[in-house]
Amino acid sequence: MTEEDIEAIRNEKKKKMLEAHHNKEIPPEALPWSFRHNHQSGYFEIMQSDNMVSLTLDPKWAVLVCDLLNSLVIAQSTQGLPE
Repeated sequence: MTEEDIEAIRNEKKKKMLEAHHNKEIPPEALPWSFRHNHQSGYFEIMQSDNMVSLTLDPKWAVLVCDLLNSLVIAQSTQGLPE
């Protein structure tokens, strides 16, 4: 296999995984970034592998941040880079 063949395979894998992520076909539990609502404080807690890393009051912001970070993790993993 040439380097171009390997790159083509990686790009195809990345495309399929990102499509599955955006179509909600990958269960959220399989991805490292998520969020939860804390009813006591009213904040949405952005989590990385069950560790809280950020707070927000806007649920749309929490969804956006988690979606972008999970997309980056998927793209990074298909390129053979460490997470």
